[in-house]
Amino acid sequence: MKKRKYILRFLLLFSGFLVSLFIAELVIRIGKFAPAVFMFESSSLKMSNDKELLYEMIPYKSTSYGDTLNSFGFRSDSISIKKGTSITRLMIVGDSIAYGVNIKRNMVFPFLLQTMLNKYSKDKNTKYEVVNISVPGYNLNQELRLIEKWKELKPDIVLIAYCLNDLQDYSYEYGELKSQLSNNELSLYEDWKKGKNKILLESNLYRFLKYRIFYIQKKELQRNIDKEWISIKNYTWADYYRNLYIDGGEVFLNDKIYVFKKLSEKYNFKPFILVFPVLLNLDNYPLLDVHDKIRKAGLRFGIYGLDLLNTYRSYTSLSKKAIHIRMDNGTIDPLHPNEIGHKLAAIAVLIQLCKSKLINESFDIDEIWKCEFNEYSSKKEMKDEE
Repeated sequence: MKKRKYILRFLLLFSGFLVSLFIAELVIRIGKFAPAVFMFESSSLKMSNDKELLYEMIPYKSTSYGDTLNSFGFRSDSISIKKGTSITRLMIVGDSIAYGVNIKRNMVFPFLLQTMLNKYSKDKNTKYEVVNISVPGYNLNQELRLIEKWKELKPDIVLIAYCLNDLQDYSYEYGELKSQLSNNELSLYEDWKKGKNKILLESNLYRFLKYRIFYIQKKELQRNIDKEWISIKNYTWADYYRNLYIDGGEVFLNDKIYVFKKLSEKYNFKPFILVFPVLLNLDNYPLLDVHDKIRKAGLRFGIYGLDLLNTYRSYTSLSKKAIHIRMDNGTIDPLHPNEIGHKLAAIAVLIQLCKSKLINESFDIDEIWKCEFNEYSSKKEMKDEE
């Protein structure tokens, strides 16, 4: 009898404990007292619950360039998931270059490419739709994950806007997001990313107790340093980018290009790689060997490609005009093309799409050059660039 009494008392205490935990969980959840993993935002970016993407853009968020992201968080026109039968859809994925940092949306090359395709097309029964899903700071691994995530868009062509830093695992944008976190919030985020205490991290009560009440700062957590921009400032950028492609870098590149090829077969799209050079020393460019590795990786898996190095080099040689962005303080941004650079990219892509038969019609290239770059329409060096 006494034993039964103890068991009942224990069950009552245990039930009361569980009820208390439930009430505490409910109060903390409603009051939002626990740190949340995915609510950290910076400008138009937020932390992602996708461990490969790490962060993503916020739908309907205003950008600092006077436009608004669409309902999917793209810097692109509003689109329907379902593609009409008369639509040829190109999807462009890249980093801040294709996104169009410091460029108005209607002057970014994906938007210009869509405009030119529809403007100069002779097939009035076809509408070309260019969807720009690029995210500032993304690397090649994230770009491939993004292609898979948005497979439901059913693109006919997927173009990766490739930058030489696409093999690095650090980005300024991701660093900026993480820099806003306190050390306990950053510790929570790193635990989640590593898969530690996966089930417990779903509990608001657990996160509140561990990362708010009982968090002990053992040491300052390591925050990334932007080595890329340090190398540019120190004029060691050629060595920095070349080092990305030695040792395991070239193997990683080939592995990811293979993944791109397999995705194209799985989801029935035509793959295309557009390579952007570093916009420094174009006349005596020191990274030809790196560009050659990228070209060979594409050829190895039968993927059409276009390297903008010759296009940019020819234009700057003929015009003596810059194609890079110049910042407000007068410094050069050697990674991001200006409006001229974006227009050249759009025309060069359109030409290559025709040459490689990736689109099912031909365009009057002379007409496009004459209308878009009249002063160079007669220059064979420009028109023949690939």
